Amino acid sequence: MPVPDTLRERGAVLLKDPLSDVTRRERRALLGVAAAGYAVTKTGLVPSKIEALGIEFSPKEQGALLAVFAFVVIYFVVTFVLYAATDALALSWSVYIAKDNSGTRSKPSWSRVATTPSRVSWRRSWRSPGSATATSFPPWRSCA
Repeated sequence: MPVPDTLRERGAVLLKDPLSDVTRRERRALLGVAAAGYAVTKTGLVPSKIEALGIEFSPKEQGALLAVFAFVVIYFVVTFVLYAATDALALSWSVYIAKDNSGTRSKPSWSRVATTPSRVSWRRSWRSPGSATATSFPPWRSCA
């Protein structure tokens, strides 16, 4: 994934569309299949005959047809969730990269931390025997 360099590129990462085209197509298909499934369950309209194919369904086969329809809906739900999770991870990663390069994250400078006066003084007192006092060790007590 390319690293955004300018502020405009970082803003574009934050404002980009969170769902890819594939995820949007899966969502649209899920919406259509779920609406058809809802209509079938609420109205009780289960086909008993498909004239174009010359197929007739007995009541037992109509139940099997509903089960197949339910599996189709479950398939579309699972695929949409997987695609949406992938898009969410990709978006969160690109936002993390954009924020990391924007200078908003403070990275510790270990050379600066190690040379602050309070930490240096307790190190010196620790090295020389008998000079460590209760106020200079541990270092967080002397920082107050």
